[in-house]
Amino acid sequence: LGVVAPLLGDWPALEPQLAAWAAGPSSREGPTIAKQWSANVSMQVIIPTRSWITGGQSGQYFYDATNSRYRMTLTNNFTLFHTNQTGLNSNTTLGTGSDAVCKAMHVPYSDPFAMLSAVGTKVGPATVGGRPCDLWAGSMQQLVNINISVCLDAAGMPLQMNQSRGAGGLQAVTILTWEDSVLGPPPEAAFAPSRACASNYPTPACGRAEGTVLDLYRIHGPAEPPSLDNRNLGDSLGDMAFTCASQGQGISGGSVNGTVVTWWRVEVSQAFGQYAYCLFAGGKNVCYGGTGVHVGRESAMGLGEGHLQGQCSPNADVGSWFSFPEAGKCAGDSPLGTDGCTWRNARPVKTVNTTCIMRDRGLERACKGEVGHAPFVRSQAKAIFERAFASDAEASGGCPNIAAPVEL
Repeated sequence: LGVVAPLLGDWPALEPQLAAWAAGPSSREGPTIAKQWSANVSMQVIIPTRSWITGGQSGQYFYDATNSRYRMTLTNNFTLFHTNQTGLNSNTTLGTGSDAVCKAMHVPYSDPFAMLSAVGTKVGPATVGGRPCDLWAGSMQQLVNINISVCLDAAGMPLQMNQSRGAGGLQAVTILTWEDSVLGPPPEAAFAPSRACASNYPTPACGRAEGTVLDLYRIHGPAEPPSLDNRNLGDSLGDMAFTCASQGQGISGGSVNGTVVTWWRVEVSQAFGQYAYCLFAGGKNVCYGGTGVHVGRESAMGLGEGHLQGQCSPNADVGSWFSFPEAGKCAGDSPLGTDGCTWRNARPVKTVNTTCIMRDRGLERACKGEVGHAPFVRSQAKAIFERAFASDAEASGGCPNIAAPVEL
C-alpha cells in the first residue's frame, strides 16, 4: 500500500540487474548519454486501471552520473483525493513543511538510464516538440516485460523517455519529457536531502503505548501464507479506498478474479511509527522506511487532515493504513511490550473473493462513481465493503467465507 507503491512494481527485483549493468563494462555500442545536466521535467504515468494516478506532473531533474546520483522533484495532481504532493528521487519526501515525511528505500544506487545503455539500439532520427534527436530503444523480458525508448539530442541529453512495463492490470507507461536543459554539473544544493530525510527519518513513534484491538483488511493472492509479518493492511475505510484505487487487483496487479480479501483482527500498541512500504523482494517480504519495531500507520494515500500523513491521528476522514514489521511481533503469548514487541495475536477472521465485493455486491460500480469525490466516510462504497464481511447472506450484502471460520 502507499502512494508510490503502485509505481514501484518489480523495481526491487530489477535493481540488482540494473546495478550490474551500471557497474560492469560492455562491449556493445550503446547510446552516449551526457554525464551531467539539469532540466525542467514533466512526467505522465498511465495505468489504464488506475486513472487516479494518471496525470501531468512537473518539476526539475538533476542528473550527475559522475557522482552516481540524480534527483527529481515533482508536483503531482493526485485525483483520488484531490490534493498535491511532492516527490524527491527514490528517497521520496511526501508532503511539505511540518507534514513532510521521508519515504526511504534502502537499496544501492542504480542509474535511470542503465537499461537503455545495456539493451538500447539506435532506431533513427526523430523529434520531440520540434527538437531534433536520435531515438534509441530496447526491451528486456528476463524478469518483467519492459520496453524503453529515449530520444537524445546532439549533446547526449535526453529530450524524452518512454517506458512501459508489466502486463494485465498493472501495465504502466511512464513518459518523462525534459526541457530547458543545461549541460554541466548540477548545483550541489540540488542534492541536499530534504529536512524530513535529513533530520526526521524515520519519524519517532507517537501515541500511547497501551494496546488496542484493530479490525483490518488485506487484499492478496489466495496462495499468500496467513501471516502479517512484513505486510500492509488497512481499516475498512482505508482498504476500501485501496480496493477502489486498484480495482480489486491489489499491489501485484493481474486480474480481480485472482485475488481475495481477508479480514484480520490483531492487538497492537498505539505507539504508532512511520508507515512502511512492505513489498515482496528477493523471495521474502521486506518493509522499507518504518520506525523500527513499531506498527506503522498513515492515512489512506497519505492524505486527509491528520498531521504527518496521519501517523498520529485516527484518520476518520479517509481511513488508515498499517504496516507490521516482523521484528515487532510478540513471541508466542507474550503480552505487548515484552522485549519491546508491538503487535500480537493476529487472527484471520474471514476471507472472501474480491469478485464478490467488486462485482456481485457492486463496489466496482460505486467506486467509479465516487473516485475524485472523497472522503468516503458516508459513501455507498464504504457501506458495500463493510456489509460484505458482516455476514455471509447475499440478501444482507454479505459475501461467503471461503476460509475456515475463526471463533473470536
